[in-house]
This record gives sequence, C-alpha cells and structure tokens, in this order.
Amino acid sequence: MASGLNVEQVEVDFSANVGRLGDLTIKLISPSGSESVLLDRAGKKPVPNNADMGSTLFGEFNYTFMSTHHRGEHSAGQWRLEVQDAKNGLPIKPNSWSLRLFGHKSTADDVYFYTDEFFDQVAEQPTRAILNDAVNGVAGGRNTLNAAAISGAVKINLVTGEANLGGTTLTINSPQTIHNIVSGDGNDVLTAGRNNSLLDGGRGRNTLVGGAGKEIFVVRKNAGGHDSIINFEADKGEVINLVGFAEKKFSELQLSQQQDDVRIQFADKQIIIIKNRQIAALQAQHFNFQDTFIAPASYVDSRISMDKPVRKQTDILLKGGGGGIALRTDAKGKMVASLEGAVYQRENAESSTFVVVFQEGESDYRNTVRGFRHGIDKIDLSGMNIRNFSELSVTKRNAVVIHGLALIQGVDIKLTAANPEGKNISLMYLDGLDVEQLDAQDFIFADAQPMPADAPFIEADIAPLMTAMSNVDRPDRESESFYSPTKISPSLSHSLTASSY
Repeated sequence: MASGLNVEQVEVDFSANVGRLGDLTIKLISPSGSESVLLDRAGKKPVPNNADMGSTLFGEFNYTFMSTHHRGEHSAGQWRLEVQDAKNGLPIKPNSWSLRLFGHKSTADDVYFYTDEFFDQVAEQPTRAILNDAVNGVAGGRNTLNAAAISGAVKINLVTGEANLGGTTLTINSPQTIHNIVSGDGNDVLTAGRNNSLLDGGRGRNTLVGGAGKEIFVVRKNAGGHDSIINFEADKGEVINLVGFAEKKFSELQLSQQQDDVRIQFADKQIIIIKNRQIAALQAQHFNFQDTFIAPASYVDSRISMDKPVRKQTDILLKGGGGGIALRTDAKGKMVASLEGAVYQRENAESSTFVVVFQEGESDYRNTVRGFRHGIDKIDLSGMNIRNFSELSVTKRNAVVIHGLALIQGVDIKLTAANPEGKNISLMYLDGLDVEQLDAQDFIFADAQPMPADAPFIEADIAPLMTAMSNVDRPDRESESFYSPTKISPSLSHSLTASSY
C-alpha cells in the first residue's frame, strides 16, 4: 500500500464460496504486524465444544468488513488478509478481496495507540515492547501515547522512558520525542518530560506529574475519584481542565488548605489534591470548565507555534460622553435596543488599554466600553489613584429586559468608597460582559506593575473567570438565536484490490 496516510478506519470487501460459514476465520494484518480479527467462526459459541460447528450457512459469501483496530498506523507497506478454515472444516474457495484505508494525510505528529491486547502482541513480537518514534512513526513532530483503551493501571514516565501498560512493560527510546499521554480507567501515574505536555489520566485514581515544560492537566468527572497533581506551576500559566464540570465556576470550587497541599472537593466525593501549593497561588485562569475536552491545537500539531505573538498595546482614553440607551422598533416590528452617545471600543484585534481619565466633580463618568477582552485588554485606573481591586464594586446590569431576555446587559464598575458628596463614583459600564469575566489582573492600579495589583491575592478578592466571551459585538441587539455550524473534517483514502489467491 502507498504511503502518506495516517489510518483511522479500514474496510475489507471479501468474496468466497464457503462450505460452512462457521468454519471461516478472517484476519487483516498490517505492515506493523497488528491483527484485526474480522470474522471468527460465525455462530460458534465461545466455550470449547468440538460438536459446535457454528453457522451452517453455505454458498457464495460476499461481505464488507469495517475495523478501527488499526487506527494510528501508517498506510505504507504490505497489508495481508489471512483466511483460515477450521480443522476438519468444509472447503472454502476465496474469490477476491479488496482493502480501503481511510484517514488523514501523514504528518510528523504521531499518535501511538495501545490496548489490552498489548500483552499478547508483545508475546508474539517482542520488538513491540519498544517505542521509538524514529522507527515506529515519522521522526519529529508533537507525538502522543494513547493508552485510553487499557483497562488496567498505567505508569508512563517521559523523563526516564519507563512505562508499564496494564502489567506489560514498554520502553520508550528517546522519551523526549513523546509529548502527550492519555490513559483510561485504571489508577494511573503519568509523568511529563522536558517539553510542554498534555496529561489526561481518564478516570480512576490518577497522579499527574508535571515536568520542565508548560503542562495541561485533564481531570474528568468521576464519582469517588481521587486525583493528585504534582509540580503544578501557576507562574507558567498552566491549566487544569475539569471535564464534565461545564456548569461550574471558579467561585464555586471548594478549596481548602491541608498543610502544604490544596484540596478541591466536588460533589459525589470526588477530590483533587494539588501538592505543595497554596490557595493564594490559584486563580480563575488556572481552571477550565468543560463538557468535552479538546486539546489545544499547538499541543498536538507541530505546525502551530506555542509562542503567542507580542501584541502592541493601544491606549484608549475614556472621557465620558455616554448617552444611555435608546429603544425603537425595526421594520419587522421587533424591539431593538442600542447604546447612545460615545461608545469606546477597539479599532482592531490588538490588545488595548482603556484609560479612565479623572473628571472633577462628576459622580457618573458615563464611560461605555464595548468589546473588552479578559486576559488581553486592560483598564488603567492609575490616574484615579486606585490601588487595589477591593476598592472597586463590580456588579451585573441588565438594562433592558423584554420577555425575560436582556437586550442590553453588562457590568458596572464603581468605587466602593463614597466621594465627599457621599456618592459612589460610577467609573464605567462594560457592555456584554459578566461579573465572572473580570478579576484583578484586568486592571492597572496606582503604583503597580501593569499585570498584578499591588495587594496580594486572596481567595475572596479573585472574581471567577468564564472562558465564554460575548458573541454579540455590534451597536444594535435584538432577540435572536445563535448556532454553531458543524465542522466536517476532510479525509483521505487509499485502496487495494486482489482478485486471486
């Protein structure tokens, strides 16, 4: 078979004349030696019984078999179809067979799949107990060891290259060439190496150990689960992905300090222990709440750089001028709300700093901002002599609600301390945001560095973070539905046909 394909699925068309279908066994064998049993004596019960001949059907047999057993293998090389007749079976006359391979164009980014059959495969071919990316795949790239289909305990160390998959030893040559590890339902220990790694322990009671790179940790919802995370580096921007917890927020996490460790308690007695860390070091951006985990592209695709481009900072001076909200009906009779007066927003995708300008004698600065992005843009309050996030009041505003739907909604930011006239100064309104999408790091305070506030973070001062951003960024808003179109991934195929035996 020609090269250039990473296999995801195979199809085999088989035609034969059989004396008795229950005598027939068919196996597909890949160039690497992996076997996929397509048919194993149809109708025969699995218990030993020489009198049981299986299905008694006979005559012309034409069938198309499908298998995903060879997923992750390369197409190049000799694929063999092995046809066996049972001992004392009736005659079988093969007529023809053809093979189709489906998958994607080969890259240097390899995925090595291991299943519970690994023990038997090593017994038949001892060389399979060694993983060498330069030999077993395409050298280079971002490579993944996927042992999710192994039901037993898995231990994989990308520092030493030592691994044990459900009781069978695997040696990883040049372990620095493997970057990501995925395991299944066993009690697993996954250790990252010198490069940025993704560690997904599946379910079970797992220990995820960070390495020298910037790691992504994945913990899945699992009643009674007990996972430990070691070497979590908040300063590197590492993230713990909590899969199955999309409804949660950072503010709802039950964090407690237990001596040197942080304990996170969930419902159904699930626990995460972050070893040798303090609660104060954990912020909302260190957690990602999801229903389904999708790996960041740069961790599985070597063509995508992990280095974020340096953004040019643009200052936008907030000098007031907001004119409130106008209501009108459009040509279809629908009620439409819009923001009046000055609305401050970015002119491009570059990061921006919204600078609040002091307005003497004003208690309402009438600053309206649209399109603010958490973690990218900044709000500069240094000119207001504001030194700490705790000096601010951040509250939700649903300005226009019709039939329970907020057409205008956002966040008000005010000073908690009253001015000499006894009024709390209203600094700005951020359109389209939720309270959970702001925290201290979105602000520049007086006598502080641009990133953090000058007061130490404490749990009560860190507002929760939501990764979902507003899908609406336009002057007019109306009641309408949104949907996400289905993305269809293109696939390639290779085929082979044999007409004689």
